[in-house]
Amino acid sequence: MIILPFLRFLSPTRGLYREFCLYNVSRNNKGSSFSTHTSVFDRNLKSRQRDWAVKQPEFDAAQYLKKEVGWRVADKVFDLTKFNPLVLDIGCGVGHVAPHMIKENVGKIIQCDMSSGMIERAIQDGDVNTLHYCSRTSFFFFITY
Repeated sequence: MIILPFLRFLSPTRGLYREFCLYNVSRNNKGSSFSTHTSVFDRNLKSRQRDWAVKQPEFDAAQYLKKEVGWRVADKVFDLTKFNPLVLDIGCGVGHVAPHMIKENVGKIIQCDMSSGMIERAIQDGDVNTLHYCSRTSFFFFITY
């Protein structure tokens, strides 16, 4: 297998360039074939980024939009006429939806997030007693349940 870097010049006069993308060239019996092997979503990197973000001092100031979305999602749940004994919030972040839920519509809320830092922050900020938190290692339980 040969890896060929394709370079893009940022400044032709200064000779600055950066790597644009990588292609794997594999040789088989039928000749050469080009295929791209890039990871579109790196879960470990995203988890580390979310853990880093929650530790920043200006994290709360950047959450105003998510708080509004949390209220709007909870408002849609209010429109449901049926009582929901169990609600699963996958990707809860720091728990923007749960504080807006009311006991008339929701029994127990299970919140899950891939970032342990986000879950710890949700536990600290959470004033709802019916919350359960799990990390990404516990997602297998919900798949097999």
